[in-house]
Amino acid sequence: MESLSKENDSLKNRVAELENNLAHERAKKNDGEERLRIAYLSTMKSLVKSIEIKDPYTRGHYELVSKYAVAVGKRLDMGPEELDRVRLGALLMDIGKIAIDTALWTKKESLTEEEQAALREHIRFGAEITDPIVYPWNISEVIYQHHERYDGSGYPKGLRGDKILPEAQVLGICDSFLAMMADRAFRQAYSRDFAVNTIREESDRKFNARIVQAFVEVLENKENDLLDDFSTFFVNES
Repeated sequence: MESLSKENDSLKNRVAELENNLAHERAKKNDGEERLRIAYLSTMKSLVKSIEIKDPYTRGHYELVSKYAVAVGKRLDMGPEELDRVRLGALLMDIGKIAIDTALWTKKESLTEEEQAALREHIRFGAEITDPIVYPWNISEVIYQHHERYDGSGYPKGLRGDKILPEAQVLGICDSFLAMMADRAFRQAYSRDFAVNTIREESDRKFNARIVQAFVEVLENKENDLLDDFSTFFVNES
């Protein structure tokens, strides 16, 4: 019996040793994958910077969208993974523009229908570029859907209602609002009141009413630090 007990103890120790070795190998593998994802994201962010350099009207826009979108996501009680997708999706949502002729997205005159169709392809390119960014971020589909609208009037697929990912809906609202608040090559910035009222008017039409409400609550929360970013980025507040 003593011999059998020793043998059992030896087997338990060996199993424990194997489990530790396996855990160590998994940790190394995960660490390698994490480093790869971080390196990939760093490259993507560098490409976003190159877009901002070519189009100074969008400089800082994506970081601001990211901050507002995360604040809205928290108001909606999104979980950590959803918030990660919102945060990173905002930063990289227009990454596909690097595959589009710069003249299209910096043009001061109105775009023709053909030019608009070509520019909208940045959604597809952005989804393809970010597709290798896998769990826990998995932002490719969020980027692909962030121009979809609640009433089906968006693109590229004309998705409607809850067919659109919540993260993409949040990005759509924040991106639309902050874009209205900034100068663009083809127009001057709108006032804050105009932008807010436009978002409100599209509640339950282009935008999900529940997310619009969360967005407005974020705007009305004067205790958050978003106001500092907001006031330094825009000069056309009212």
